[in-house]
Amino acid sequence: MKKMKLFTLIVCTAVVSSQAAQMQTSAVAQAPSTQAKPAKVMVVQLQEVGQKSLKFKDMQGKIEKKINDKVTEFKALETQFSQKLEKLQTGAKDMNPSAQQKLQEELASLKGQLEVKQRSIQAAVESEMRLAEEKLIEEVQTICKRLGYDIVIPGAISVRDEYNCTAQVIAEMDRGFSKSEVSATKKIETAAASSAVAHKN
Repeated sequence: MKKMKLFTLIVCTAVVSSQAAQMQTSAVAQAPSTQAKPAKVMVVQLQEVGQKSLKFKDMQGKIEKKINDKVTEFKALETQFSQKLEKLQTGAKDMNPSAQQKLQEELASLKGQLEVKQRSIQAAVESEMRLAEEKLIEEVQTICKRLGYDIVIPGAISVRDEYNCTAQVIAEMDRGFSKSEVSATKKIETAAASSAVAHKN
């Protein structure tokens, strides 16, 4: 009789232990995972965006229009300088000293004006392009956040296609733009001083 009771106790203990183990396993399986999801890392080639995006090209075109008056003034002064320099070089022998001096003074004045205009144009271009680049970066950041990317690397020497979101960013940026709507976008000329300006009187 004692043997039966002992056997029954052993069996019951084994069953309880088995059920406890199963409950523990089930609880572990059902417990929410605390492991963080891996960050979604992508690469965007900003230089390519600047070269191919219709919207950015439109921004460049507007900058060019803004400084166009300054460039026109510079070119007009440059033409005057070239004409007076040629006159001095080819006709000096037929001029009296007073006329030569007057022409040299005019050339010196024009040269100074050209240098001032050139610096003004360069400063305007640099300022406007800096603002345009800042806007480009802000827009790329906004687009990447909207697309759900956690980390975006601005440029890489080499990147696999599945981690390169450049084309997608350009498509999102240019949504609603068409080639016919984009302003003409020649490369902005900084109106560098011509060889005539570099000549010394």
